[in-house]
Amino acid sequence: MGRDRFPLELLPEDHQILKELSEKAHRKRTPCKATASNGPSAPAGAPPFVRPADDPFINSQATSAADIQPAQLQWLAEPWVLRGTVTLLTGASESGKTTLLAALAADATGGPRLAGGRPRALGCVVWVTAEEAPTGRLLSVLAGAGADLRGVLFPGWTSDGCRLNPLRLPRDFDRLEAIMVGREAALLVLDPIDDCLDDGLDDNDARQVRSLLVRLEEIARSCKAACPYTRHPRKNSMGGASVRVAGSRAWTQYPRVHLELGLHPFGGGRRVLAAAKYSIGRRPKAHGYEIEDQDGKPRLVLTGPVDLDADDLGTAGLDGGILAERIDGLEWLRHRLAAGGVDPATLWREAQAAGIGRPTYWRARRLLGCLTRRRGSPPDQECRVCLPGQQFGGGGEGSPCSP
Repeated sequence: MGRDRFPLELLPEDHQILKELSEKAHRKRTPCKATASNGPSAPAGAPPFVRPADDPFINSQATSAADIQPAQLQWLAEPWVLRGTVTLLTGASESGKTTLLAALAADATGGPRLAGGRPRALGCVVWVTAEEAPTGRLLSVLAGAGADLRGVLFPGWTSDGCRLNPLRLPRDFDRLEAIMVGREAALLVLDPIDDCLDDGLDDNDARQVRSLLVRLEEIARSCKAACPYTRHPRKNSMGGASVRVAGSRAWTQYPRVHLELGLHPFGGGRRVLAAAKYSIGRRPKAHGYEIEDQDGKPRLVLTGPVDLDADDLGTAGLDGGILAERIDGLEWLRHRLAAGGVDPATLWREAQAAGIGRPTYWRARRLLGCLTRRRGSPPDQECRVCLPGQQFGGGGEGSPCSP
């Protein structure tokens, strides 16, 4: 049956079909007039068009992956801000965005390193702003961070704080690139980028926003400079970190790193820096930070890892009911585990009976740093959810909780 359906030799009618197909293909290949496929239109009787030897269509080639040299990551402040690309920085008002940017400026000009280490000067800083004159609070913040003020440039501003032909993007990209290249800048700051845009640019248009960010990244790459830019959050937005950014989604989709600053969701005046997006490797743990007073000048200091993520930082703007629910879930779990570890299934059933939802339950476990401790081996292995420092029967290995 298989031979009847798929014969090994051609039948007479197959030869006829192949002959007709061959003649049809030959007629298509026979040049009868100049077309877009063989060159520009030409009068009848003219010789056929021949592409020159330097035509890009003839000399174009594909590069083997084995011949491509992998790019080495160059950091301004590892693991937060990368050189040669753009970085989005967002956060609520008074969260310390400008203070963090000033710390990066100090890092680039030979001042204290944000992530620790020996100071080194990479180059000058080009700070583009239209929100406030550099003669006021901004100058104080830079001085408090330890930046070399001689290496911080403010295009479009005079020494007495008057505007003089301010930069507008994308109109003044050539002017900006000339400043960056001419001064060998290592850091380009746009704070906020909203006030640096042309009036004709629609920040809700994804194509326009992406084109703007591509051009910015080209300038940053050519100078090997870091380019953090800030955006204002949406008003009364309660979603995730990427949803809270105003305008087109391209503002958050294009950069490979999106950093979020905010208040700790459970108060105490604590602040947190977290990566809402991190497309260059394993996402770093969120870090707490403080803004210290240095002779009347603010200075940002990282205080160490915290068990939060960027979406948790939006709880500072939640209404009282939702925030109270999350606090109640945290307090319930802390009280329930105070006497010792509890079986995970039993703990979850009790949480449901107490009216605690799954997101609140897992957020509370993460904030408390709960561990899952195990004793024995399968199939008789026992598990307990414990607070840090608690033991399972005097021993046992522990692992951080996960959903």
